[in-house]
Amino acid sequence: MAVIEALRPFEAIAEMQIHDAVDGARLTAAELESLGGALFPGWCQPTAANPWDRRELRRGEIGCALSHLAVWRDAQLDARDTLVFEDDAEPCDEAAALRTAATIEELAGRGIDWDLLYLGRGAGSIDSSEVIDGVVRTTFSYCTHGYVVRPRASRALAACGYERALFPVDELLPALYGEHRRADVRRWARERPKLIALAMVDEAVRQRRIESVIERSPFVVDERQNARFCVAPDARARWTPTHVVFYRATPDSQAWHVRADLAGPLFSVLGAFQRPRTTEDAATLLEGDVDVRSIAVHLAELGLLVAASAEGEQ
Repeated sequence: MAVIEALRPFEAIAEMQIHDAVDGARLTAAELESLGGALFPGWCQPTAANPWDRRELRRGEIGCALSHLAVWRDAQLDARDTLVFEDDAEPCDEAAALRTAATIEELAGRGIDWDLLYLGRGAGSIDSSEVIDGVVRTTFSYCTHGYVVRPRASRALAACGYERALFPVDELLPALYGEHRRADVRRWARERPKLIALAMVDEAVRQRRIESVIERSPFVVDERQNARFCVAPDARARWTPTHVVFYRATPDSQAWHVRADLAGPLFSVLGAFQRPRTTEDAATLLEGDVDVRSIAVHLAELGLLVAASAEGEQ
């Protein structure tokens, strides 16, 4: 594997072990249940201010969460610090491993307490303070492609009940060391141990891929829901949380439109992907080189009933 070769320099400071990841794309509801897993209740909040909260969880996010959980469960049995790398991680430079080791040694030498050290991340907020030269205490960071977790943190993460309330792992970790933006996540996190998270300013590890495989994975859709396409006789249906209507201005029109009173709800669902400024922009989005069917498929993955009004459309 290319990732293993790229990370070979870290063998100088740590014993390398490969964990089989959980393939979320192939994970069925029955298999998730057999693993003792369950999704965080009410994760999708269609009216939330943050676009990432306005969509359902992706299958890749669930697979990633279960994969990290398996690593923590294994690491809790070890008295040593554990370096965790995802399969798209690579060193930022030839000295990355030595810089990581030197950082950990300096933290120990100065008696600085910590549970989690990001070797690479997406900074989600202003870091609270610098603890040593080149290392900050973080209050919210995204991405989990490379980090160090200490034994007590591994034990806390393995025992926090994450498997019964799965949500993205890079949302979980900040919830346990900072104040999460969502009230429901904050309530859940209050009952769990609080971690201390640090981050290297001069990152040691980065993500190799430009586009996330997780973000291309399908949404989790309750298999009991009736998510399907149907033909609506006209465009006069009322908006409900499970009903979106597209229509054509004339039977021979090539442009799809969305009812003006439905544009807001529709694009609050699509929010993180494409957000128009006006109703006119919404109509434009649905014509030309943008395939309304691809948007409809996306909505179906969310568990929405999509009604397309046009002659001959199925």
